[in-house]
Amino acid sequence: MPLQKFPGPSRAADADLGPRALGTVAAYAAATVAFAYALVSLYWAVGGHRLISTVGGYAEQLARDGGSVAVLVAVAVAAAKVAVGLLALALVRPWRERCRGPGC
Repeated sequence: MPLQKFPGPSRAADADLGPRALGTVAAYAAATVAFAYALVSLYWAVGGHRLISTVGGYAEQLARDGGSVAVLVAVAVAAAKVAVGLLALALVRPWRERCRGPGC
């Protein structure tokens, strides 16, 4: 009697939580946190003072004094946090599969 062939592993077996899947979850979590902190920095840039005491030191004093320097610093910090969030999302993308031009 010949052996019966089975179609192979199910799709559920392919969806295991290996290191790649955990890295994806970590990258999305990092992006979420970076974007959330960027929103807090923008809140401070438009004049909000809640939770500014958690920063402390010179940054807290600069925010309480106000002025254009404080706004520029808060906007620059928010932009840096957004850039970090975008970097985290970029690390999730399968760039080698998407890139088809020279130098890829």
